[in-house]
This record gives sequence, structure tokens and C-alpha cells, in this order.
Amino acid sequence: MRRVAFLFFVSMAILAYLRSPYSRLAEIEVMGLERLEKADILRFAGVRVGDPVFVRPAAIRDRLLRSGEVTAADVRLRFPNRLSITVQEARAVAREAGGALWLETGTMSRLGKRPADAVWLSDGLSKADKEALARALGALSPAVTRLISEIDREAAGDRLVVYLTTGDAVVVPPEAFAEEMAHLDAYLAAVPPGVHGRLYLLRGGAYFVAYGSEPKTPIKKDQETGKPASRGE
Repeated sequence: MRRVAFLFFVSMAILAYLRSPYSRLAEIEVMGLERLEKADILRFAGVRVGDPVFVRPAAIRDRLLRSGEVTAADVRLRFPNRLSITVQEARAVAREAGGALWLETGTMSRLGKRPADAVWLSDGLSKADKEALARALGALSPAVTRLISEIDREAAGDRLVVYLTTGDAVVVPPEAFAEEMAHLDAYLAAVPPGVHGRLYLLRGGAYFVAYGSEPKTPIKKDQETGKPASRGE
């Protein structure tokens, strides 16, 4: 009899809780926003105020990461019925015609303002090109990406042309872009001072051709590190 009474009491308590406001999310706090809005995060998370409090933080985190708009997320339930979400937004590293942004995750986005230093991706690039370049740009240091103004393909289509803010340009195969551009500062330091032109970073070697000139200036690489050697080495 006592057991029946106890179970009845517990059942009534559970029913009362489920009918109370405390069984629903009363507040969702979102932190870490810069480019995105709170409404964007809640849409990606698939959660809103008034939902049952028995949400799974791990599942919400996974949905946020799958959006491609964030690179990290911390989701926690706070007593009694609050949800706290902290995100690290994916950086917008490139942009294209029409206002779309490309994020470091390789995701295209139309959310948020376009950063002034985002690299321009030409219409001559395919969607696959842009996805790969966005990931590669995200892996480069800001000091390097700030030197890049636009990326296009050569007329033949087999190599990229990277236009720099210095007035120079880099010609590089797509598959070598990330590796070679990581050493951009060193390459620029290896070319003749005060001269602008094109840097060719090809499989067979690297060389520089000044604008209006035909002779090539070879650029030597360190055999151990693969980095370009400085002038005079």
C-alpha cells in the first residue's frame, strides 16, 4: 500500500512539473556573436524558447557544427530552465559577386556583413574551386590573406592567378596553393627590390618575371624546409 501511495505521489509530482513553466526553456543565452545574429544560431541549433527543457546539448552542438557557420560550440543547460550557447563563428575569408561570403569551413553564406579584407573570388572559379580555396585561406595566417586581393584562373584554366595588394601576382597550381602561399612573405622577400611582376610557383620550381620583361629570375628553395631562400643566399 505504501509503495502504491509513493508511486502515486511521484507520478503526481512529475505531472505537475511537466505542466509547470519550469519544464520549458524560459531563456536561451547566445554568446560569441560577431557576424551572425542570435536568430541565426537558434535556427541552426533547432531550439527556441518554450521548447521542453529536456534537450540534448550534444545534439544541439552537432547541429551547430554541421551548419558550417561555426567552428566550435559549447552548449549547457542552466538550472532551472535556461540554455546557454557559446559559439566561435567561422571566419568569412572570401566573397563573390552577388554578396555571398565564403567561410573558412568551405561553406558559402549570405549571413552577416562582408569583411573589407575578404578575398575576392572571380566568377571564373568553379564552386569546387571556391570551397577548396575558402578552406585553404582559412588555414593561412591573417598576415598572408591580407596581401591577397583577388583569385582567378588563367585563361587555360589549369592554374590559379592570385592578385596581391602589392601590385604583384602569383601563378600557382590549385593543389599547391595552400602550401606555397603559406610562404608568400618569404617569396616576396626573395624577388628584386622595388620591382613588380609575376611569381610562378610551379611543380618544376619557382621564378619571378617582372612586368614588361621576359627574363626569369629563379627563386631557390631551402632543400630541408622547402621555403624560398632570401636574396643573396
